[in-house]
Parts: sequence; C-alpha cells; structure tokens
Amino acid sequence: MFNKTVSFLMIGICLILSLSVQAYAKESRTFRILVLNSYHKGFPWVDGIVKAVESGLKAENFNYDLQVAYMDTKAIKYNADFKKKLYEFYSFKYDNLKFDAIICSDDHAFDFLREYHKKLFPETPIVFCAVNNINAANLIDHNYFTGVLETMDQGAMINLALKLHPGIKKIYLIADTTPSGNYRWEKQTVPLISVYPNIEFIRIDDSLSLPEIENKMINLPNDAISFYAVLTRDKTGRYFPLKEAVSRISKASRRPIYTFLSQDLKYGLIGGNVLDGYHQGEKAVHMVIRILKGENIADIPVDEKPTSQFMFNYPQLIRYNINLSYLPEESYIINKPTSYYEQNKQEIWIVAGIFSFLVTVIVIFALTLMRIRKAEQERLESDEKLRRLFDHSPVGICTVDLLGNFVTTNPAYEQMLGYSKEELQDLSFFDVTHPDYRPENKALFQNMFSLESTGFKIEKNYIRKDGVQIDVSVHATAVIDDKGKTRFGTAFVEDITHRKQIEKELNTHRDHLEEMVKERTEALQKVNKAYLTANKELKEFAYIVSHDLKAPLRAISQLTHWISEDYSKSFDDEGKMQMELIIKRVRRMDGLIDGILRYSRVGRIREKKERLDLNSLVSEVIETIDPPKNIQVILENKLPVIFRDSIRMEQIFQNLIENAIKYMDKDEGIIKVGCESRETLWEFNVSDNGPGIDKKYHDKIFQIFQTLAPRDEHESTGIGLTLVKKIIELYGGSIWIESEPDLGTRFYFSLPKKGEKNEEF
Repeated sequence: MFNKTVSFLMIGICLILSLSVQAYAKESRTFRILVLNSYHKGFPWVDGIVKAVESGLKAENFNYDLQVAYMDTKAIKYNADFKKKLYEFYSFKYDNLKFDAIICSDDHAFDFLREYHKKLFPETPIVFCAVNNINAANLIDHNYFTGVLETMDQGAMINLALKLHPGIKKIYLIADTTPSGNYRWEKQTVPLISVYPNIEFIRIDDSLSLPEIENKMINLPNDAISFYAVLTRDKTGRYFPLKEAVSRISKASRRPIYTFLSQDLKYGLIGGNVLDGYHQGEKAVHMVIRILKGENIADIPVDEKPTSQFMFNYPQLIRYNINLSYLPEESYIINKPTSYYEQNKQEIWIVAGIFSFLVTVIVIFALTLMRIRKAEQERLESDEKLRRLFDHSPVGICTVDLLGNFVTTNPAYEQMLGYSKEELQDLSFFDVTHPDYRPENKALFQNMFSLESTGFKIEKNYIRKDGVQIDVSVHATAVIDDKGKTRFGTAFVEDITHRKQIEKELNTHRDHLEEMVKERTEALQKVNKAYLTANKELKEFAYIVSHDLKAPLRAISQLTHWISEDYSKSFDDEGKMQMELIIKRVRRMDGLIDGILRYSRVGRIREKKERLDLNSLVSEVIETIDPPKNIQVILENKLPVIFRDSIRMEQIFQNLIENAIKYMDKDEGIIKVGCESRETLWEFNVSDNGPGIDKKYHDKIFQIFQTLAPRDEHESTGIGLTLVKKIIELYGGSIWIESEPDLGTRFYFSLPKKGEKNEEF
C-alpha cells in the first residue's frame, strides 16, 4: 500500500514538472520567419516591405529569427529553368529549418511558393503581399495561404487626370511584358477602354529601346498624358535600374507622367493614386502576427481592398502648371517648399542663441551679485554659529601661537583644566602637559608648524590647576594661510580618563575571556567528534538497510518469474503486461540500491591508487559495454597515463559512455572520448551527436535520482552522473556540460596533475 502511494505521488510530481517545463518553453519560444521577395535588395518597393515586417515584429516584442531571401527576377529571367535552380538551392539551404510563417512579396514569389511549398515548407502558413493576380484567392489552398492583393482604383486616377488636363484624348501606358507590366495593361487598363470610349489607350512596352521610348515622350501631342507602370528591360535585353529608367523617361517627356507606385516619385514623376511597399508589408505582418498568436490561417481572408493613396511631387505639379486646389483633399504632397523659418532656420537659431547668451550673461551677473551678498550674509551667520559652537562645544578647544602660547580657549577646555581664560593666556600648552610627555609633544608641535606634517594626534596626561592628573586625547592641526605659511595651531582635547579606566577593567577580564574561549573550543571539538561518529554510524546504517532490501527484492523477482512461467497460459495480455512491469520495476529498484551502495562508498572507503593507462582502461570499458552496431565509440586522441584508482576511473567513463548510448536518437551514433593537457590538470571530454540537453537542465542532471526522460522509456536510476560528479570532486576536479537541443552533448571533467603519485584516497 505504501509503495503504491509513493508511486502515485512520484507520477503526480512528474506530471506537474512536465507541464511547468512546457509552459516555460512556450513563453521563451523564438519564432522563425522567412520573407521571400520576388525582386532584389535595394529595390525601394522590396526594402519598404522588409522594413514594415521588421517594425511590426519588433512592436510585438516577439523573440524572432527573421530571414530574408531575394529571387532577383528583375535581373534574371523568371522561367522554368530558373525556378528549378531556385527550388534546388532552397531545398539545400532550408533543409534543416522549419519556419513558423512565411511572407512572400509580388507575383513571382507567390507563384513559386504555390508550386513548391508542399515540398519545401510543408505545413508552414504563407502570407503573400503585393500580388497583382486578382484571382489569387481562387488559386490558393486557404489552409496554408492568405494575404494582401496589390489593388488600386485606377479609374479614380484617370478621372482626376481628365479633370486636371481638360481635352485629353490619348493616354499612354509605359508597361513592359513582365507579369507586373502585363497585369497593369491587361487587368487594369484594358477593362477601362469601354468606360472611356472617347480616350485612346496606347501601350509602350519593351518592344522599343529606351532611346526610342524617350523619343516618343519628347514628341507626345498636347492632348496626351502618360502613366508609368514598369520598365525593367527594353528590346535590347538590357536591364535598367528603377532610377535610370524613370529619370530618363521623366526628363524626356514634355507632358505629365503619372505613376502607380510611391517609389517612382523621387525620380521626376508627377504622382497619382499610388501604392506603397511599406503599406503592403505592414498588412502582411499583421496577418503573420495573428497566426503566431494562434489564429487559424483559414480564418483569415485574403485582403482585396484597394490600398492606394493620392500622392504628388510638388516640382512636377509646378512644371506642368497644375493648380493644387484641384487635387483631392486627402492628397499628400512631397518636396513642397519650406517656410521662411525652415529656409532660414540656422540664421534664426544663431540670432536667438546670441540673444539668449546675452540674456544669460546678464542674468548670471545679477545672480552672481545676489550670491555675493548672500554669501557675505551667510559668512556673518556662519561666524556667529562657529562662535556659539566654540563656546558651547562639550569638547575642549584651544588655539596656540607658533611658540605654543594659548591664544583662545573655550569654556570646556578651561573647565577641564580648572583655569580661567585669563590665567591660561599667561601659560603655554607645555605648562599643562605632564613632564613625561613634553619632549614627544614638543617634537610633534615643531613638525606640524614646519609643515613636515599637517597635524598630529596624541594621548597624554594633563596636570590640572589643583595638581590632579587626567588622561586626554589631543587632535592638533595647523592653520595655514593662502601663501602656505602656518599662522597658528588648533587643538581639540577630550578628557578620556573614564575611558582609560574602562580599558583597564577590560584588560583585567581578557584573560578570563580567553579561558572561556579555550573551554568552548574543547566543547566544540567534543561535539565535532560526536558528529563524525554519528555520520559514520549513519553511513553504516544506510549500507545495512540497502543490503537488507536486496534480499526481499530477490525473493519478489524469483517469485514473479515462477508465476510468469507456471501461469503464463492463465494470464491475458493485460496480465502479462503487468507481470513484465513488476519484473521491470524490481530490476530498477535493485539497480537503485546498487547505485546507493556505490554512491555511499565514494569518499568512505580508502582506495589505493595505481598507474593507469587510460587508453587501455577506456578500451576495456567500451568492450564491456558492447555498444549497439549503429553506435561508434571513438578515442579522439591519445589519453594520458595517470595515478588513480582503476575502479573509480572505470565508473566515470562507463557511466558517461552508457549515458550517451542510452539516449542516442540518431541512426548512426558517434561517441568520442578525448583529453587535453592543461598547465595543472587533465581536461577530459566525452561527446555525442545525440538529442542534446536544454541549458536549463544542465544542473539538474547531476542531482541524485534526477532523470530527464520517463524511467519506463529509458531505464535509469538517476545516480550515474551524481556518482561521476562525486568521484571527480573527491579527486579535486570538476565536471560541467556543453549542450543544446538537437546539437549533441559534450561532458567535460578535470583531474589535477599535482600529487598524483604515492597518495591514497
């Protein structure tokens, strides 16, 4: 009954600890996120998306590992061969990484992940943004995909352009034949042809060279305007950076050019109802945060609402004589001229600074005068306080001239010696000093006034007017003027006659106290001897109890085997399982008792050391353990010859190697044993490529009866590493661990070289 109760309690404690560990792991989790961009780093649209993702994650205070990849499809043609190479590269790069979420930007990355996500990133939720394909929501598996479409109200921009430029009959769209360019023409422009029957829509694409496009812009008719969508290559196949393409086209055009993206405005375009990469990234990261917080991606719909805003470039508005009052009220205008203050900010601040400086000087001057007057008043008050302190001080105070004659004395000093102020002015401090102290006192006085010292402290005897001797403590200092010359001396004198009497009494009691300490020391030695005896008896008791427990365990084990053999046909599967469990638990208890015996022997039994070749010893240990065929145990380098007890050294290496074998989770396990020679010690290590151990358990594994895995999963007494630690520390060494989950484990332990020969433990 008692054993069952203990078992239930242990199971409950294990469950509580397991839940606590899981909760802690959840709180400290680091989210791994990948951003896959269609285009290259440095492209403003892409940089804006990445910046928005980083800002959104930082605002949530997540522990996150953000990785950013660029497909660079503006510089490299996106075809089947390129996709295949990308797939092979990402398969290699991300083979051992599992992401909590992926963000992809623009159509190429979106199409790539739709085709390969199950092979590259199975079960990983994907959020897309800046995708032009209006059918994206119908093409995806909503259990893995959601995102933000790159949608805008192009009709609103055309209506505004017609308002700003009455009489327009032609609208040119500069859009190459990339997916983005085709989308702008086929999905956004062609449908508007029927809406504006009096407007002719003309496409300029990469069938022309850039100089030919510039020539068209130069010769645009007065009834035409242009919209810039995208131009990354011309008919020559040359790749044009965004800045070069937009700047050249804008400079060549004699008519206004509107755009769809905010990034184009800085290169000379007039603006329009534009999209912004940062806004796209902002929406995408908000969806990712919802997913990381536990929301199901299938419950997050694709965002198809327009994300554009009216934004214009002020110099271009002026260039084409566009009245700002005709622009929508919510329009944002960049590069607008600054106010007079902004233009002359430096000069204004300089003048203000000079004025402030002059005012400050005047104020400081006035405050200085006030402080001088106040300081004078405070000096007068301080002098009065010092006079009162001098007159009412309980300590005797006197001043003397360079010959030692009294100049001033306070009432306490006069009362101490029994003289009046007038009587003391006719005396020197030598006259009131006992003759035995006058030579020493005179030498100290001369040193102080000659600046060989700034003062002195002395205990001596004064002779009162009535002839009585008193003990005094004198603390004298020299008062020096601004030129470094001594003007006079000041002394603070305290009557210590009573203190001296107390010290005499204390000295009388000192011998008695020392005798008492001696008696207490002897009593403590007796107590310590009794403690050592009790400790010895306790160890012997543990040893006897451990041996007495083994006899009934053997009986239980034998009886269980007999029942299993004689009544095996009478048991159902459940009964057989329970019998096996009993046998298993008996073996565990037997191993636990053996471990307790081994642990109790360490440090208690004197062990004679011998010369050990650790290469031979470790090889014998490996042969005794007989590792499974899928696990290699290797001597990493030559081990030293040392003087230690062979049994203890076998226990160290056997426990460390068996521990590595027991928890190995790899198909091909490798365990290495090595040693490095340090200045004063040997540093050994036993490493493996197993599952690793979380840093928070590095101390726990050395505690007795502590295991990290359930005992029914891995048979363990929880004593092995504790025994290893005790043996190593007994030899004056130390043991520690370096390990991380999934990165294997390396145990280090050190043994001192000093005093190896002819010693016993």
